Amino acid sequence: MRVAFVSLFTPGHGDTPARARTRRIASGLAARGHDVVWLCARW
Repeated sequence: MRVAFVSLFTPGHGDTPARARTRRIASGLAARGHDVVWLCARW
């Protein structure tokens, strides 16, 4: 499955609870073989 996460900031742009949770979910999906992309709207 292809999954896209859209955010105003990149994953490494600072650690917040929301970004940490999204990174954890994205990593878990990628580890299970899904095609995961993080799209950054701001940069």
